[in-house]
Amino acid sequence: MRVLITGVFLGIIAFKKIKQIQKWQWKWIFISGFIGTMLPTLLFSYAETEIDSTIASILNSTVPLLALVIGILFFSDLFIKKQFIAVVIGLVGSVLLILAGASLNPNQNYWFAVLPVIASLIDAFNANILKSYLEKISALGIATGLFLILIPFALGILGFTGFFNTEFLAQETVQTALLYVTVLALLGTALAKIIFNRLSNCPMRCSPLRSPT
Repeated sequence: MRVLITGVFLGIIAFKKIKQIQKWQWKWIFISGFIGTMLPTLLFSYAETEIDSTIASILNSTVPLLALVIGILFFSDLFIKKQFIAVVIGLVGSVLLILAGASLNPNQNYWFAVLPVIASLIDAFNANILKSYLEKISALGIATGLFLILIPFALGILGFTGFFNTEFLAQETVQTALLYVTVLALLGTALAKIIFNRLSNCPMRCSPLRSPT
């Protein structure tokens, strides 16, 4: 639902931005949409059936380190010592927070913590795809294009789960949840994705993900 709301919202306010996308770039928009949005969304959601959202969020902070490593291994980026030190410090902090959370909540199934790590790994690939193949497109244009592509898939998943059942939607708790999902979609997905795309594409002075040319 979050993906669907975001796609509709961006389609309304920024549909003209997709004109920036050339035909050959749509392949990368499609790939970015799935590995940078759809798959991580599903993996994080499933993980949070067994672990706290706090732990999942902390694990998501591994994206910068993974993006740096993947950029060096697969996208011919240069190794920058300061970047590496910065993301390692962040990773160490994340690990300490996870260990603290595990001691406070020992009854959670921490095997599910593997799913956010996988999601972060593929999101790191996405960051490098944005930087390497979609650099000339505005962050808003990228976000609009990829979420418009994801709308049919989001509708399919919702239909498969029986979301559009009138009795289900009539429940007060469901309507309250939809209100919060809408807020998350507009702020935590639409706005956040635009900022993430901007950071992945901007010059080195703006982003720790980019290597100098």
